Amino acid sequence: MTETKSSPNDNYADFLAGKTPRPPSFGREPDELNEILYPFQCAITNWAIRRGRAAVFADCGLGKTFIQLEWARQSGRKVLIVAPLNVAEQTIEEAKKIDLEVVRVNLFGLLNGLLCDVQWSYN
Repeated sequence: MTETKSSPNDNYADFLAGKTPRPPSFGREPDELNEILYPFQCAITNWAIRRGRAAVFADCGLGKTFIQLEWARQSGRKVLIVAPLNVAEQTIEEAKKIDLEVVRVNLFGLLNGLLCDVQWSYN
């Protein structure tokens, strides 16, 4: 029977693996997702729901709006969505497609120089 020798590098690799930061998960298991989402959007949305706190850096045209709206719906809480002025109306229209109410609050007149809208999403 041959014994396997452990090298100092193995111990160091284990040491480093123990130092790797693992942020806590604040999420939960997702409920059934809206059928309007494509499979790749479902995978991203499920991941974000499980993480609880996540950033989705998908490219243009890949449906980030539906992903964020479905994540908001599944959160079960009020969600703040900060969006550029030209995206706010699109977000409201997309929300209607999945029976989600999004209320637009324009802070431009309230906060001098702020160039974004704040939206509340209700479940």
